[in-house]
Amino acid sequence: MAKLTDKVQNNLVLAPAAYHRILADGEDTHELVHFVSRVVSWALLPLAVALGLDVYGAIMRFHGWRAGSIGGILTVVAALGGARHRFPDRASCLPPGGGAR
Repeated sequence: MAKLTDKVQNNLVLAPAAYHRILADGEDTHELVHFVSRVVSWALLPLAVALGLDVYGAIMRFHGWRAGSIGGILTVVAALGGARHRFPDRASCLPPGGGAR
């Protein structure tokens, strides 16, 4: 399960490069920044789940399934909660002209 979520996360992280190259013709636009921010935010979900599953497995081996479950859930919550503070509005990173080169 962790490998599946890792593959989904990798595909989501790679999607903005193709969007930038194919659909945006290599230009930095507000739509591109919005798309990248949205996709990377969605990519954090499978990453957090994979991390939680790894922590669950590590703790469960030595302390049982209850402690593993608590550790895994807390890891997912911490990963997703911490991510909310790292992704402010990215539209402000472009110059006023829209970012065309």
